[in-house]
Amino acid sequence: LVTVITTIISASGRPSISLLVGCVTLATSAGLNAVLIPGYGLRGAAMSTTVAMLVGTMIGGAYLWKRFGLLLPVPSALRIAGCSALVYWISLLVTPTSRLLIVVQLALASLVYLAGLVVSREIGREELSALKRVFT
Repeated sequence: LVTVITTIISASGRPSISLLVGCVTLATSAGLNAVLIPGYGLRGAAMSTTVAMLVGTMIGGAYLWKRFGLLLPVPSALRIAGCSALVYWISLLVTPTSRLLIVVQLALASLVYLAGLVVSREIGREELSALKRVFT
């Protein structure tokens, strides 16, 4: 989302704002990594990245909201968040024991996420057709 948001901001003629969002995101990540990795290792790195990307998304999103008066319709945001939460919850149920099983779990999580978006009507036939064209 940070990449999409900063691309929109740059395309609207404000690349300096995109740079600022990127710098704040990077600084947040570096600071949190310095604090969390020593105590939590890889989980600390994951937490740091997640929080930093959330911060960047919120700052960039706030800018787009202020500048253009919109970002993402609330129902869409709720459907996407719900599908994301479902995939996260499912990921907690199984801990893969090999690299192959990690790949399988990620592939299945992607399919569950896509199915959730279809069932919730967040994506429709047009989006699925576009996705099909990407893979064919």
